[in-house]
Amino acid sequence: MINQKRLKEAFLSLVRIDSPSLQEKPVAEWIRQELENIGISCTEDGSSAQTGSNTGNLVACLPGDSSLAPLLLAAHMDTVQPCAQKRAVEVNGRIVSGGDTILGADDLAGIAILLEVCRCLQEQGTSHPPITLLFTTGEEIGLVGAKALKGDMLHADLGYVLDDAGPAGGAICHAPAHVKLNVRIAGKGAHAGVEPEKGVDAIRLFARAVDAMALGRIDEETTANFGIVQGGSAMNAVPAHLEAVGEVRSRDMEKLSRQITHMRRCFENAAKHFGGKVELEQTVLYQAVSLDEQQPVVQKLKKAAEVLNLPFCSKISGGGSDASVLNGLGIPTATLSVGYENMHTTEEYLDLREFFKAAQLVWKLVAE
Repeated sequence: MINQKRLKEAFLSLVRIDSPSLQEKPVAEWIRQELENIGISCTEDGSSAQTGSNTGNLVACLPGDSSLAPLLLAAHMDTVQPCAQKRAVEVNGRIVSGGDTILGADDLAGIAILLEVCRCLQEQGTSHPPITLLFTTGEEIGLVGAKALKGDMLHADLGYVLDDAGPAGGAICHAPAHVKLNVRIAGKGAHAGVEPEKGVDAIRLFARAVDAMALGRIDEETTANFGIVQGGSAMNAVPAHLEAVGEVRSRDMEKLSRQITHMRRCFENAAKHFGGKVELEQTVLYQAVSLDEQQPVVQKLKKAAEVLNLPFCSKISGGGSDASVLNGLGIPTATLSVGYENMHTTEEYLDLREFFKAAQLVWKLVAE
């Protein structure tokens, strides 16, 4: 069974360690030492050369009953800013930050649970499937650690990422594919006060395209947005160049493709109207997650929740997590709620009751 006092102390220890994205080494060293203390060795992959982090992802393997489906359990080591010199305060069954930083329960709570489950397995000698533990870098800045993983390091038929807000029993089973769009517009420069007629305004071209474009909430599965726009060089010059960065997300790949085609045509039509040129480059950041209730990864979770009398809730997310990458690698992976709320804000808190329930749920998932 889960040792709640030890679990809480582990979380509080993690909160005291600064771990902004790409500076996760102190947390990685703490995890490595904690695992070694209970007889589990871990390997650092070579992803730091690609990600720019001061550490790689950590991978540890726990041999188990080979007749059972091998399992992957994961959490990420980085936290969003502001996270320097975090302080944890317990108030009415919650752990909150000191108010001037985030708490970091996203995702230090997930790390603490995984380590406590490992301690319990080693202490109690409970039968369990072969388990791969994964601790990633740079999740908060685009899943960069997970994307740099070599798939052959992971040996699992199904997985769970401990990285979602809300009460224990919730799990993200559906999430969109995500495509990044880089747009470059070439117009023609001219003096804005003397001969503007000779120019081709890149900003007007972009504005015309966007005005004709469906953006925001396209339907219940699809969204589109431009979040960065940079153009022009001087107040008195017709802007000759503009660059923009946008995105399209959808849980339906056909809808995703149609939306990108629509946006491309809007740019092409605007370029034809004004006489400029447009280049649109698209990059797939991650694939969609679609786990129906009949899949083993969901069935296993539902059964464990039922045993604990937890209300299982299959959730739909509009964002991505390391599970998005792991599903793309062929490992059906759900993202579990671990009891924190108000993530990415200085009002973030960890509900201890739900935190302990989430740990017990993970224990049920691994203890056969």
